Amino acid sequence: MVTPTAAPPQPGYTPQPGYYQPQPGYPSQPGYPPMYPYAPVQPGSGYGPNPWLSAVPPGPTPGLVWGGIGVRFGALVLDAVAFVGFLAVVGALLGALGFRTADGVTIHTTASDVFIGSYILIMFLWVPTCWYVFEGTIGQRLLGLRVVRASDGRPLGLGRVFVRYLMWTICLVTVVAGVIAAAIASGDPYKRAWPDNVADSVVVKRV
Repeated sequence: MVTPTAAPPQPGYTPQPGYYQPQPGYPSQPGYPPMYPYAPVQPGSGYGPNPWLSAVPPGPTPGLVWGGIGVRFGALVLDAVAFVGFLAVVGALLGALGFRTADGVTIHTTASDVFIGSYILIMFLWVPTCWYVFEGTIGQRLLGLRVVRASDGRPLGLGRVFVRYLMWTICLVTVVAGVIAAAIASGDPYKRAWPDNVADSVVVKRV
C-alpha cells in the first residue's frame, strides 16, 4: 500500500511557531488573502469618526483653537453685563410708556403691556437666535468665539440650537450641573460641555 505524502507548502505561506502545523498526509492550506481596507468615511455622512473632532488640539483648522472654559465664562460675564444694561433700558422705556399717579403707582397702558410681552419673548429667544444667526452671543463674538457643528464646522441648524439651548438653560439655572459640566469640559481635549455633547456642537475661538 502506498502511504500518502504531505504536499509541499504553498508559496508565501510560512507556518508560525505555536500555530497549527500541517499534519503528515494532509495538504497545507494557503494563507488567507489580505483584507481590503475600509472605505474612507465621507465628511458629513454621519457615520464613522468625526472629521472635525479627529483633529487634535490646538484646533481643527489653522487660525482656530478649541474654545476653553475660561474664555467661555468670560463671554457669559459679558452677556450678563449686556443683559443688565438691557434691563435698565427696558425700565426706562416702561416708565415712559406708562404713567404714574399722585401716589407713585404706575398704571400700565396697552403700549407698556405689549412692550413687556415683547421683552419676555426676546429674553427667552435672544441666546438661541444669536447662535442660529450669528453663531454666538454678543459676549462670544466679542471674544472671537463661535458655536458650530462638530461634524464640519458649519452653522447649527434649528434642531441643534433648540437642544443645545435647552441643556444650556438647565446648566445655567442648576448651578451644580453647570459646575460639573464645566469641570468635565475642562478635561475634554475639545472642551465640549454637556450642551455640546447633546447637540453635537463645538465652540471654537479665532486666534
